[in-house]
Amino acid sequence: MCARVMYTPIEKQSYVGRNMDWADNPTPQLWALPSKMKRKAMVKISG
Repeated sequence: MCARVMYTPIEKQSYVGRNMDWADNPTPQLWALPSKMKRKAMVKISG
């Protein structure tokens, strides 16, 4: 199960947080991205 929270203190500004409830404990990461930055996530599968 995952949970997401969004905080919007003023118009056109928001903060989003998400947790992942996994059995193992991956290394935590905190990212701060500039507004309107495009991002593409991909995983390379070997085989």
